Amino acid sequence: MQVEARISFTQGVKSQIKDWILTVLAPLLIIFKVTIIFTCAILADAFILMVISWSFGGTISQNPFAADLLEGIKVLSALGTFVAYIIYLSRSLIKDTAEVLKEIREAVGEIQTKKN
Repeated sequence: MQVEARISFTQGVKSQIKDWILTVLAPLLIIFKVTIIFTCAILADAFILMVISWSFGGTISQNPFAADLLEGIKVLSALGTFVAYIIYLSRSLIKDTAEVLKEIREAVGEIQTKKN
């Protein structure tokens, strides 16, 4: 009887540890996922700007207006990607935080009902 209780307790602790580890790792995985997505977006953006620059060739270096225009596009592109990254990361983390808070409330509710 005592051995079964220990095994049950050990399994319960392992289950709780897995739940808590997943809860802690979830935000880190979200940050990693969003960073990978936006790294790909930045690389695609840089490639497109490189193609634009290449397609105009020497015209851009000879024409200061075209050079300034391309530089402005580069700056706006980088700024837009940065703002989109921050917004998407914030939204993902807030969504994950809401889910974690919901799980914590459910766990607290279960503990309170067990005590009563």
